[in-house]
Amino acid sequence: MPHKVVVLLLLAVGMALPLALSAAVVQAAPPGNGRAEPDHLQRGLASFEQGFFELLPANRKAEAEQAFGAAIRELKLAEKEDPDNMAVHRALARVYAVRRNHGEAAAHYRRLTELDPLAIDAYILAAVSLAEMGRFAEARVELDRARGMTDDSGAMESLDVLCRRLTRAETQTGEEKGGRHE
Repeated sequence: MPHKVVVLLLLAVGMALPLALSAAVVQAAPPGNGRAEPDHLQRGLASFEQGFFELLPANRKAEAEQAFGAAIRELKLAEKEDPDNMAVHRALARVYAVRRNHGEAAAHYRRLTELDPLAIDAYILAAVSLAEMGRFAEARVELDRARGMTDDSGAMESLDVLCRRLTRAETQTGEEKGGRHE
């Protein structure tokens, strides 16, 4: 799918993503569970942070990819030890999104919404990942689910804007595909 098609959706969450990424770095597993998982989580977050905040801005893409790979390995170990850890799923989703592996990103954002149904940002980010893959109907379902979890008028207004942008992206994609076949 052409990347320009989803630019409108990405702009909608573009400002929120760096803030959310920063928040993920400080999140930790609940203390006192006696598992080794916080070590894996912290190492995974540290690798992600290095790749995203240090290496990518310095245009050191190959090293950033290595850091993201290390982050995924550590976070998968953390997930294996504690499959219901929200911080692990949030971090995995973000690493996969940065690597443009939108299927895995969407899966982890969706898992996050199962664990925390009030995580409105996770529904939105799942929708963005699904839209990136051209799965607009599924993206719309995620936005509708987010609507069902809030009665905040500002959030509802933002979700309405995202739905309109999704419709435009879907229409534009259909036009582009139609134009190629003519």
